[in-house]
Amino acid sequence: MKRIGIVNRGEPAVRFATTLDAMRRADPAAPAGVALYTDADADAWWVGLTDAAVRLGDGRAAYLDADAVIAALRAADCDAAWLGWGFASEDGVFTAALEAAGITLIAPRPETMHALGDKIRAKALAEQHAVPVAPWAVAADPAAALDAARRIGLPVLIKAAGGGGGRGIRRVDRLEDIEAAFIAARDEAARSFGGEGVFIERLVTRARHVEVQVLGDGQGAVRIVGVRDCSLQRRRQKVVEECPAPGLDPAAVDEMCAAARRLCEAVRYRSAGTVEFLYDLDTRRPCFLEVNTRLQVEHPVTEEVWGLDLVRAQIDIARGRGLPALAGPRGWAVEARICAEDADRGFTPAPGRLARLALPAGPGIRVDSGFAEGDVISPEFDPLIAKLIAFGPDRATAFARLAQALDRARIVVDGGATNLAFLRALVARPAVRSGEVDTGLVERLDPVSAPGAEIAALAAAIDRFVRDGDALDGPERHRVDVGAPAHVYRLGPDRFRVVGSTSAATVRRVELDPHTLRIELAGARHRVERAPGDTRYLVDGVDHVVAAATGGALTAPSAALVLAVPAAVGDPVEAGDAVVVLESMKMEVRVDAKAAGTVGEICVAPGDQVTAGQRLAVVEQSGAVAAAAQLALPTHDDGPDGAAERVHAAFVGWDVEPATLLADVDRVTSKRRVALLDAFADVAAVFDPRPTLDDAAVEAVDADVWLATVAERGVDALDPARRARLRAAARHHDDTP
Repeated sequence: MKRIGIVNRGEPAVRFATTLDAMRRADPAAPAGVALYTDADADAWWVGLTDAAVRLGDGRAAYLDADAVIAALRAADCDAAWLGWGFASEDGVFTAALEAAGITLIAPRPETMHALGDKIRAKALAEQHAVPVAPWAVAADPAAALDAARRIGLPVLIKAAGGGGGRGIRRVDRLEDIEAAFIAARDEAARSFGGEGVFIERLVTRARHVEVQVLGDGQGAVRIVGVRDCSLQRRRQKVVEECPAPGLDPAAVDEMCAAARRLCEAVRYRSAGTVEFLYDLDTRRPCFLEVNTRLQVEHPVTEEVWGLDLVRAQIDIARGRGLPALAGPRGWAVEARICAEDADRGFTPAPGRLARLALPAGPGIRVDSGFAEGDVISPEFDPLIAKLIAFGPDRATAFARLAQALDRARIVVDGGATNLAFLRALVARPAVRSGEVDTGLVERLDPVSAPGAEIAALAAAIDRFVRDGDALDGPERHRVDVGAPAHVYRLGPDRFRVVGSTSAATVRRVELDPHTLRIELAGARHRVERAPGDTRYLVDGVDHVVAAATGGALTAPSAALVLAVPAAVGDPVEAGDAVVVLESMKMEVRVDAKAAGTVGEICVAPGDQVTAGQRLAVVEQSGAVAAAAQLALPTHDDGPDGAAERVHAAFVGWDVEPATLLADVDRVTSKRRVALLDAFADVAAVFDPRPTLDDAAVEAVDADVWLATVAERGVDALDPARRARLRAAARHHDDTP
C-alpha cells in the first residue's frame, strides 16, 4: 500500500491525515495520503494537509459517484482508499466498484456492507444469530406501513434502510399520520442516500442509546473495544457522547458485547464498526438497533479511554498487520459536537463563513475539526464545525473539563449560527451531570435562555444607531429596530442611552478592535464579539442573533433550496404553521409562522435557491400581536449620578432624551450642579460672542433657552452646524482631564 486516497472531506479528512502524518514521521515507508476535494473546498485548510490533492468534481454528489472517485484515485496513483463516515462509507455497490478497479479498501468488505449496512438486512441477520430485536416489519408503501403499525402497536418509528445521522427517520404516535411520515422518511432517504427502502419498528419510549465498538481482522477474529453512551440526541442526531456508558446493568453490557461479537464473527467482519443497541430502561433489556459499517463520528471518546488510534487500526488491518493489542480501559471521556445550526430555531442548519474560530486547549482536552478561521461552512455538507473531547480520571472530571472547554470556545459564523450556547447549558444540567439520561431527554428539556441576550440587543441597537442615525438630523435619527423598536441617544464619545418600550439602560461601549466591543453596564463588563453586519453577536462567548426587523417577515435561516410552499397568499395561519419548507445540509427545514395572522406575501417558489436572511414570505399579524413586540433591557436605576451624566450630555451638545431631561435636572445633587456649570462655562467659551453678538450666538449659550428648547423638541431642533460645533467642543471637553 503506497498511496491512500481520502474519499471524504472536512473533519474526517483531517482525522485521517493526522494519523497518516504521524505514521509517516515514525516510518518513512508508511503510505502517503491524497485528499479528494470538490470545487467548494478548493481553498479549504484540510486540502493542504496531505502529500497531494486532486479535484474530484462539483458538489457533494461527486463523493457518491464511483466512476468519478475511481478516476480521481487513478489520477493520483492511489492504490487504496479510506471512506471515513458519511457519503458512500456504507454503500456496498460503491465499494464493490472500487475493489473491482483494484483499489484496496480501508473499510469493511462490500458484502459486509450489503449484509449489515442496510438496516433491513441487518435486522434479519441479527435475528438469525440470537441478537435481541424490537418488533419490526418491512413496509413497501404507506398501506403496508399502516398494517404493520397496527400489528406492532404505537408509537412506532418509520426508518430508511440506508444512511445515518438521524435522517430518514420519523416518529408516529397516531395511525392517521402514518402515510405522511412514510413519504417524508422515504423521500429524505432518497435525497440523502439514494435509497428508498423503508421499515417500521416499535419505539422504545424510555431508552438509552448504547454503542459497542468492534474491530475485526476479516479472518473471523473480532475484538470488542468497550461501549459508548450516545443518548443525548436531538432530532435523532447525537449531541454529546461518552465512554464508558454510565449506570448500566453490567449483565446487560455483557449481553450487548456478546451479541455484537456473534454478529460480526458471523460475517467475518473486517476493519472498524459499531453495533448499536437501545437499552430499555423499563425492562432493563437491550434490543438491536443497527450496525454502522464504518468508523463513527464519536469514536474519539473510545480512543481516549482505551488509549487506541482506531484510524491507525483500520490502516494496519488493511495492510494485513492484524488487530491491535488492547491495554484495557482507563478513565472517562466525553465529547460535544459543535455545529453550524440554530438551536433557537429547532436546530436548523445555519452555515456561513467562520469569521472567528478560537478553540480551547488544556489538560485532557482534544479538538477534532476540519476548519480554519476564514473557511466557509457550505450548505451542501454536514454542519459539524468541531468536536470537543474531554478526558479525565473519572466522569466528574471529564465533564468539568468539557464545560470549561465549551466556555472558552469562541466561534462566530458570518451569516450563520452555532449551538455553543445550547451545549453549555446542556452539560450543566443536573440530569446530564448525574448520568440519568435517555434518548428523549433533550426534547423534553425546557428551553433555557442563553445568557447575554439583553447585552447583544444593546450592542446591536448602538451599532445600528452609529451606522444609520448618528450623522443624521431630526428626531427620527434616534429610532432603531432590533426586533422591537428602541431609541438610542449618545451621551459622549463612548456613552449611550438605549430606551426600549418598557425599560432603559445607560452603557459605556468601548471598541477594542473592528470585531470586538466591551459593554459596561451597572458595574459589569461584557466582551462582545460580532460577525460582519449587525445581527450576530457573541456575548462572553455565547452566540446570539438580534433580529433585523419587526413585523411578520419570514426569512431563510441559512442558504438553502426551497422544497415546498404549503401556504398561499390570503391563507390564515396560526403560530407554528409551516409557510415554507427548505432543504439545507441534507435536512428538511420548516419555516413557520411566528404568530397568528394572514399570509400577505410569498416571495419564493419551489426549486429556488435562497441565501441566509433572504425574505421568504410575510405574515400580516393582527395589531395586538404586532404591538406586543417589546425590547427587554437590563434596566437599573442609576440614581442622581446617572441623571447628572445625562444633563451633562445636554449641556455640552450630545444627544438629549427630551422626555427625561427636566426630571434628570431635578435629581442632580448640589455638588454635581457645580460641575455642570463648569462644563457649561467651558462650552460657552467656545461661542464667546465678542467682538460681535447676534441672536443665534446668544441662543446657543443661554442655559434657560437651551433647556427649554431641548426639553420641548430635543437637541435635533437646533441648527445642524451649531450642533456639530457643540459636538466638537464636547469631544474636547470630555477628553480634557
